Amino acid sequence: MKKIHFNSVVISATIVWSLGVLAYVSSDFVQIIEDPDLQANWVLSIALIPAASLGAHIYYRKGHETNGFLLVISIFSVVMVLDAIFTVPLIIIPYGGN
Repeated sequence: MKKIHFNSVVISATIVWSLGVLAYVSSDFVQIIEDPDLQANWVLSIALIPAASLGAHIYYRKGHETNGFLLVISIFSVVMVLDAIFTVPLIIIPYGGN
């Protein structure tokens, strides 16, 4: 098993995080169900599947040979940090989220 390439993980995680935030925020523009928070969570859950696939594709396209589980843990950790630093204080809390 090869080592993790941290720069590629950060780039992939940033793309996954950006697509997730875009999906979450854009779900407010078209209201399909009465509860907008539930709708945003559903849209985010569905959008994360192709976003995570794209993030893995971007990481592996440079020929890195890393264990997939290790890659998922690394990308998930970076996405959690980005979410805690940027998304929650700048998007969720100012609009009444908790």
